[in-house]
Amino acid sequence: MHLVTLQFHTGLIAGALCLPVLFFFNGSGSVLLDPVMPGGIAWIWVIGVGVFATISHMMMTYGLSFAPSATLAPLQYFELPVATLLGFLVFGDFPDKLSLTGIAIIIVAGLYMIHRERVAARASAKLPGIPLI
Repeated sequence: MHLVTLQFHTGLIAGALCLPVLFFFNGSGSVLLDPVMPGGIAWIWVIGVGVFATISHMMMTYGLSFAPSATLAPLQYFELPVATLLGFLVFGDFPDKLSLTGIAIIIVAGLYMIHRERVAARASAKLPGIPLI
């Protein structure tokens, strides 16, 4: 499937999931779910986030046609510290202890999986014909 088509379908599904929330909670007074239309310069931020997120997702999808996902996965973990830094610089927001704990768990689990895959690949290279479980 072409990467533009893939991104279009992803956006279409996301829109279909978000539209009911927008309609049902509009005017509800719920701080978390009541939609607020951006105004002024906020539109530039919203459009910028949309453009850069789309480009980012398309490049990751495009990259998967050249390299296995195990090779590209470490790059996705790089998003966490960059997002934390940008959140601090742009919004003055820093994750609390619980969020930092979750980030650490995600990174450690990902690094462990990468390590495990490399060990398994080395073992299978040494013992050809014996499948690893």
